Amino acid sequence: MKTVQPTLSTPIEIVSLAETKSHLRVTNASEDALISSYLLAAIDWAEGFCHRSFTGDTFTLTAPSFDFDLENPPITSIVSVEYKVYGSNSYTAITDTNYNLNTNSIKPCVEFIENYVFPRLALVNDAVRVVYVAGYDSDTLPQLVKIAILLKCSSFYDNRMEENKRFTTSAELLLMKYKIFSI
Repeated sequence: MKTVQPTLSTPIEIVSLAETKSHLRVTNASEDALISSYLLAAIDWAEGFCHRSFTGDTFTLTAPSFDFDLENPPITSIVSVEYKVYGSNSYTAITDTNYNLNTNSIKPCVEFIENYVFPRLALVNDAVRVVYVAGYDSDTLPQLVKIAILLKCSSFYDNRMEENKRFTTSAELLLMKYKIFSI
């Protein structure tokens, strides 16, 4: 079974507190902590809705074989690819000249060079481990995503209660272009 875990890193600020306060038409600092928490919740919601990483993070994927796709695009780089051989519990690194990051397929993946000889893997769920970086920086984040995050933050700030949602929201419509559906 494949698993993907983010590491605890400092996310890239894709929407600033100042931008959010301007959007909310808040001029004082008395609710900065509340607005910051709503902003983080709106970003988490957008990432979950789209199945993407907007703020940038490092992820560790483990899988029982070399047959996997990378989650939470856009993938910006691969840090390492490692494997456990049959009968061993320690990882062995694969030299980065033996693989490439393919971001042109429907789902980003690690492509191995044509003559790479795959080892006999251990029969465990974490036989392969890939560490990779995903996300946008503040300059490349699509403007529609930023607007959707601000709209969701407005909803949190203005309503301050659980939504009783019957229809698709404007934020969801804006994010639909970036949503990854299961294949």
